[in-house]
Amino acid sequence: MNAGRKLPVAARGSVRSPGLMTADLRSHGLIVASATFAAALLGALSAVRPTIAVGLVALVIMGLLPFKFPVGHFLLLLFVLGALPFGLQNRFGFGGGTGAVGVVFSDLLLAGGLLRAMIVLGRQRI
Repeated sequence: MNAGRKLPVAARGSVRSPGLMTADLRSHGLIVASATFAAALLGALSAVRPTIAVGLVALVIMGLLPFKFPVGHFLLLLFVLGALPFGLQNRFGFGGGTGAVGVVFSDLLLAGGLLRAMIVLGRQRI
């Protein structure tokens, strides 16, 4: 009946080619393999040193926060700087303590924001 008729352009373009689907699976396969390896490594680390594993997860989250949610990152930075006293931050900071100043939570947030600012400003035209 309609054997000689051609399909409209939109109908022909909506079918994906097999090569494109294979390339798509390959790229997701690498992501899945990397995530599986990272999960196994994190699981082994949490069995041996759980505090380091928690710190590593927090560091990854703090590194991704300014790039994925910049406004939320800025609001969190304002909250930490305004509401949390420095003595409390210093007690739970890395390398700090009662008599020494270490890296505190607000330092990590500020460094992440500055890193994002450098990347964004580096991409803009002068």
